[in-house]
Amino acid sequence: GTSNQKLSGSNPAVFNDVLLYNQTAQPAFHLEGDMVVTREIEFNQGVVDNENFGGIITFDQNANHINTWDGSHVDGFVNRLGNHQFNFPIGNEGFYRRSSINGMSGDNSQFASKFIFENSNSNFPHQQKQIEIDWIDNQEYWIIENLGTTQDIIITLTWDEVTTTPHPLIANTNHEIQIVRWDKVQNKWVSEGGVADKVNRTVTTTSSVSGSEIFTLGLVQKDQKDCVEVFNSVSANGDDKNSYLHIGCLENYPNNTIEIFNRWGVKVF
Repeated sequence: GTSNQKLSGSNPAVFNDVLLYNQTAQPAFHLEGDMVVTREIEFNQGVVDNENFGGIITFDQNANHINTWDGSHVDGFVNRLGNHQFNFPIGNEGFYRRSSINGMSGDNSQFASKFIFENSNSNFPHQQKQIEIDWIDNQEYWIIENLGTTQDIIITLTWDEVTTTPHPLIANTNHEIQIVRWDKVQNKWVSEGGVADKVNRTVTTTSSVSGSEIFTLGLVQKDQKDCVEVFNSVSANGDDKNSYLHIGCLENYPNNTIEIFNRWGVKVF
């Protein structure tokens, strides 16, 4: 098409495969109704806007997407059904900034996510934070919603030099990039930890998601974390060697929880 396309209807529209191709002014697709995809969407040209038009887009259990980029993604919430690893094809203000989830339990898991390209400080004050958090991303944040029962999942967020404000502490060896979450009970930002992949510009961690949760990136002091050491070789065979799972410096974290995942991201303990 050469003009904006309206996607509407009183009943959900169910598609197997979808090609989104519209080179008109953004957003190209105005999603007013409910859209379900059972196999694959190719995001080629054109942003799907359901944030301003009230529609809902849902990826079924085995559905996925390809070629998602700044010029073609979903601006608004995307729903995901099932327990397979999934990259949410979300963005805002012309930037594709996915969030990813993995390690869900049960075929009936339902999650949704949205990217918001604005400072979270007005709604979630940055001065209300754990003391070890030195800086909170003031350009962007993500919402991840658990539409089912509370469960622990693996979350990955992304950063980009264009959208994520550079900060001098990023180069400081006394800090590390982690995922931070607005704790609804404590009414402050808390560190969820995380492993940063600077090549792919991602941070991954585990988090317990209940209802709607707010996540973004932060710089966290790592002086306390330097002594943490996980001895991950365990052989409980009676020879008194490597018989226990031992984590050094755990006493620094009296409220810790421990979760063990296998190589496929499935929680086993």
